[in-house]
Amino acid sequence: FQTSDCTSVFELCANATLKQRMIGLTGNIGMRKTTSLTAYAKRKNVYYYYIDGTVTPRVFLKDLLRMMGVQFEGNLNAMLSKIAEELNTQSDPLVILDECAKLSDKMMLVLHSLRDKTMLNCGFVLAGMPDFKNNLIKQVNRGTTGYAEFYRRINMWHELKGLSTEEIAFILSENGITDKDEQREFRKLNRFGDLMNEINLHKSVSA
Repeated sequence: FQTSDCTSVFELCANATLKQRMIGLTGNIGMRKTTSLTAYAKRKNVYYYYIDGTVTPRVFLKDLLRMMGVQFEGNLNAMLSKIAEELNTQSDPLVILDECAKLSDKMMLVLHSLRDKTMLNCGFVLAGMPDFKNNLIKQVNRGTTGYAEFYRRINMWHELKGLSTEEIAFILSENGITDKDEQREFRKLNRFGDLMNEINLHKSVSA
């Protein structure tokens, strides 16, 4: 279902690409951030990377080089420079990082450097739960090294809104729930994942 949130994610990625911006994207679980971002990442020169708690700067840089099809070995600075060199020669590259609330201090510093080296040719989308932005602000207020500079480099923020009443009604109807009284029971489920879970539960109970 092409929801307004999905459309906004695509528009945001296009904006980051065309204007070489670094954009922050936040939204709760179940709002299809990852689904929308991975769908957009099927385009040429778009690199989607999911961050988990085990990702170190070396692992991240090696993975990004592999995604680009570049064979290269070296220290962190050499790998970072090689990635920047590659991105700066591509047409409309975009780096999408998902689950950014899990960024470590060292990963943030690496991203800071990568952004500085590519800001004239490459866009970035940093996506995560709402605590991603909140944690950045906390680190800025604490005076943690590098965070104020990194936060200032994020050109704009976008927060997903969730499903509208009309979108919920449409999805319900597409799944065979057309009775208006029945639909009222689902109206507060504005997160796509929650809505689909309840629809599937409803179907299993009704079967």
